[in-house]
Amino acid sequence: MGPAFAVGVDADQDWIKPGFILASVMKRVDVGVYKAAGKALKYYRGEIEKYGGVMELGLADGGVALSRLEDLETLLDLAVKAGSIKPEQKQEIYEKVEKMREQIPGWIWEEVYKLADTLKKNKDPEAMGVKFSDIEKAIPLDSKEIREIREKLKAG
Repeated sequence: MGPAFAVGVDADQDWIKPGFILASVMKRVDVGVYKAAGKALKYYRGEIEKYGGVMELGLADGGVALSRLEDLETLLDLAVKAGSIKPEQKQEIYEKVEKMREQIPGWIWEEVYKLADTLKKNKDPEAMGVKFSDIEKAIPLDSKEIREIREKLKAG
């Protein structure tokens, strides 16, 4: 049993708690917008007959991705440009996260990236007899279901 780690979500959160955030699963909205705009252009040009609906992009499509140090550097560059941090803070944060990543045993990184590769090929992997879809089915999807669960748990 090793130390506890966390995975950030939605954006690169590696910098928030260096030493505990292994990586982040980032929503690549830029990829989604680019692909949607490309589809709209194809529709406009008459290259496709139908446009609209839901576009679902996963790891294999580039719609989500695991953060790497290069992503952190990009995020920190944007923070400097926006005036949120000073250039010297950028370097300090980057070095802290880089040092943390170097201290994590290589096998952990191998497992993280192996999981990402598995999810690119198999959207419903199984671990210990439980499929991802089984977990997803148990998650309430609307406010009514959430209210019912909160009432059962007496959680207000």
